[in-house]
Amino acid sequence: MDSYLNYFLSGPHQVVSIVSTFTVWLGLSLIGSVVIGRHAMRVATPFFGWAVTTLLFTLGGVLTDLSFTTISIVLGILALVSFVYLLLTQQSILDHSFIKLVVITIPLWILISGMVASQWDEFSHWLPSARFLLDHDRFPDSVHSITGASYPAYPYGWPILMYLASRLVGDFVENSGALLNLLVLLTFGLVLLEVARIGLGKPDKEKSKNWMMVALAGLLVTLFNPTFVQKLVLTAYSETSTSVTIALAGILTWMMLDALANKEHRAAMHLAWQSALTLAVHINLRQANLVLFVILIISIIIIGLRDPRISSGALIKRVIILTIPPLVVYTTWRFHVAAHLSGSEFVIRPFDNWFIELIPEILIAMLTVASKKGVYFLIVAVVLVFGIRGLWRMETSLDRLAVLTSGMFLGYNAFLFFTYVAAFGKADALRVASYWRYNIHVGLFASIFCTYGLALVYCRSHFLKVWHKQFGVAAIVILLIAPLIFAKKLRFDHEGRKPYFQMVARDIKAEISEDARYFIVDPQGNGEVGVITKFRTGNSAGYVGVMSAFHPPNVKALNSRLKNSKPEFVLIHSSFDGMDTVFGFPILPDRSYLLKKSASDWVQVRTWIETN
Repeated sequence: MDSYLNYFLSGPHQVVSIVSTFTVWLGLSLIGSVVIGRHAMRVATPFFGWAVTTLLFTLGGVLTDLSFTTISIVLGILALVSFVYLLLTQQSILDHSFIKLVVITIPLWILISGMVASQWDEFSHWLPSARFLLDHDRFPDSVHSITGASYPAYPYGWPILMYLASRLVGDFVENSGALLNLLVLLTFGLVLLEVARIGLGKPDKEKSKNWMMVALAGLLVTLFNPTFVQKLVLTAYSETSTSVTIALAGILTWMMLDALANKEHRAAMHLAWQSALTLAVHINLRQANLVLFVILIISIIIIGLRDPRISSGALIKRVIILTIPPLVVYTTWRFHVAAHLSGSEFVIRPFDNWFIELIPEILIAMLTVASKKGVYFLIVAVVLVFGIRGLWRMETSLDRLAVLTSGMFLGYNAFLFFTYVAAFGKADALRVASYWRYNIHVGLFASIFCTYGLALVYCRSHFLKVWHKQFGVAAIVILLIAPLIFAKKLRFDHEGRKPYFQMVARDIKAEISEDARYFIVDPQGNGEVGVITKFRTGNSAGYVGVMSAFHPPNVKALNSRLKNSKPEFVLIHSSFDGMDTVFGFPILPDRSYLLKKSASDWVQVRTWIETN
């Protein structure tokens, strides 16, 4: 029983994590509500406030000498002024449906607030990036270019939120990324309710946001979401924020196109600005998000050209608006990268090194992965059929949505194919590394299409109307009890040897100096102990490598690695036959050793015994 309760209750730090992340999200909502005005999609206002935050940090951090603390204070003042303004103008401070959704998902919030980072890319990139901002109060530059992250030149639109949550409490909030991701995703669930309202003919807002509908919104982005992967959502990864921001921009631009088709030009202008702000956030989350931005713009133009009711002149004006904020953010950050961080990001190889001859094998590998994710790609297939139909006739809102969604699916998968040919290494190209994970970036477009389609079906279905109350009650019950039932599955940070690796890494932080060089030997592991230890010790500069199962397990290879890396310390987590001859003592199973190099041999500094 105690072990089960530990999934939910791990210490007072949980309160700090929840309060800090909710405060950041509330602040973004307040700023977004005022900046975008009364015509905004109310549930989406945190994203508009996030856009203001992104613009301030990017422009201020690149073009001025302002510290991030100063910019944070400015944001805090903006949030406070926005709060007062909303009170004086008698506008809502926080959407009531959001409060209801938080209440319904309290068990999930408690569970996630107790988690610690555990996934590879959290340690290798996202958390080091956020911690660098907190430690240095600025972006990395040519003087401070070692951040501990894999790609220091990646945009910082996502780590900035983790920085703000940490700045509020004066210490690094490690699980702020997971909590913020959950806030992002659940907020988007409420956006899907707006999509449903459109499909239902825009019924009364309050009735469409009762407890049952709000619970359904939560399920739409979790259990009913074909691209929900807990090891991406409940971590510091940027997959969730990427998929949500491009999907939200897609919804807003689809509504904009509908407004243009109905000659509602003023409404189209408001929607264009909301989408532009969302895209300013999106383009500053990941290096490759520029591609999704371009695909969306192209899809919008294709729809505009095919729909005879949409004025080309009116469309061009809105498209220009869509591009201004994101391109301001993008060009500013590219200026900083060119000046300070050139080469610190993912690059395209020269054409002569492209894997042209591997194209058939890459395509087969992509199809193989797709076949294993049948539900999602079946939905995609259905959408493509509607997309072809919509492109041919272009008469209804469903046609426009189908073409937009199809364009995002096809365009992004074409880009992924290109990267396997032109950017990834041979081994990763042949196994189409992370193909499913990258598809999640456009996965929520499937949820948008399904939500709108089901709303249209509901209008014509007597069965659904009779049973809708029962469905709503079931949704509430599922959201409340699912975290209790699947606690072990959701607390994946307890899996395998990761907790042990993290414990050892925290211990050795006190044993080695900040500038000490250290090497890790784990020939039976996959190398994750390297990124875990590097992050936990905070000594990324001293980390000189790891010997894992991907390296030859023999004495010659180990001696060569030690000779080339010249470590002062060696951390051993597993062994191979004959390894004791290298260090001069038997390496026992279920033990870890920290060794220090002396004048003539290796001396044991500390030993750990792993217990299951």
